[in-house]
Amino acid sequence: REHLAYGTYLGRLRKLPLAKYLGRVEGDAYPYKTAEAIVLSLLSVGDADPSGRAGAVMGLLSVLAETGVSRRLLHLSASSDDAAADQAAELDAAAGVLADTSLAGFSLDDAVVAHRLVMRAVREQLTAEGSLPSVAGTAVQVLTRLADEIPEAWRDPAGVRELAGHVSALTSHVTSYLSAPAEDSTALLKLRLRSVYLLNTLGDSTGLAIAAAEPLARDCAQLLGADHPDSLSAYTNLAYAYRAAGRLAEAIPLHERTLADSEHALGDTHPDTLTSRNNLASAYQDAGRLDEAIPLYERTLTDSEQVQGDTHPSSLTSRNNLEGAYQDDGRLDEAIPLYERTLT
Repeated sequence: REHLAYGTYLGRLRKLPLAKYLGRVEGDAYPYKTAEAIVLSLLSVGDADPSGRAGAVMGLLSVLAETGVSRRLLHLSASSDDAAADQAAELDAAAGVLADTSLAGFSLDDAVVAHRLVMRAVREQLTAEGSLPSVAGTAVQVLTRLADEIPEAWRDPAGVRELAGHVSALTSHVTSYLSAPAEDSTALLKLRLRSVYLLNTLGDSTGLAIAAAEPLARDCAQLLGADHPDSLSAYTNLAYAYRAAGRLAEAIPLHERTLADSEHALGDTHPDTLTSRNNLASAYQDAGRLDEAIPLYERTLTDSEQVQGDTHPSSLTSRNNLEGAYQDDGRLDEAIPLYERTLT
C-alpha cells in the first residue's frame, strides 16, 4: 500500500518489537510472522490516521463479536449531535481504510468484520498501552444506544440478537484482559441485564438467555451484593429463563430466594417485592402447586391494591393472575366475578 521496496518492508518486520504488542501463546495455530505483519499494518494505519477514526473503529471491532459490526451499530458510535451524519460518513471512510489494508472487510450483509487474529492483536496492543478499559467503556456506550433503540423486543428481534452477541463478546474480553473491574463495570452489568431481559421477552432464545443470565447473576452478587436491586433483577431473569426452558426445579428455588431477599432489602409491599411474589406464585402454578400459588396471589393482590390502587396496571395483572389460578383449581364461581371486574 505504501509502495515500499520488499527489503525495506522486511527490515521493518524484523525490527518490530512484537512482544510489546502481542503475547506468544503456546501451541498457537497462527505463524508468529503473520502477527508481526498485522501489528505493522496497525501501526501504519495509526500513523496515517490523524483523526483517530480508523483506530476507533478497529478498537470497537476488537472487543465486539466476531460476526462483525453492522453499519447501524457503527453509526451509533458517532456523537449524537447535529454533525452525526458527517461523522457517520467519516466512520464509513475509516472502515474503507481498514479494508484497504486488509485489517477488516465487509460481510454479505455489509457489516464491518475483522479476522479473530487481527482482533486479538488489537486487544493486546490496547492492553499494552493501557487503553483497553477506555475502548470497552466506549463499546458499552454504543451498545447502550443500540439497546435504547429497542424498547420492545418483538419489534426488532434481529437487533436483540445482535445486542446479545456483542454484549457476550464484550463481557468475555473484559473478563479475559482486565484483572480488575473496569470503571464502567456497573454500566456493563446494567447493559447485560437489559440484554438478558430483551432475550427473555423475545421468547425464542431461551438457550442464549440462560447462557447470559447464569454468569450475570454470579457477577452481580459478587460486585454489588446479593440483595442489590440489580442482583435481584438478575436472579429473576435467570429464573424466568429456566422456566421458559421447562427447568422448574431450578427456577422455583431462585424465585423463593429472590422473594426473601427482596422482602428483606425493600420491604413486603415494595412494587419489586410484589413482582417477586407474583413470579413465585406463577412458578408454583406452573408446577401444579396451586395450594401454594393461590395464597401468594391473594396476598399480592391485596398488597398491590392497598399500595398502588385498585386500577393500577400491576393490580389488574395481579387480579388476572389470581383469576387464572382459581380457574385452574376449578373455582369458577370465584374466578368469573374477578374476570368481570378486571375487564370493567
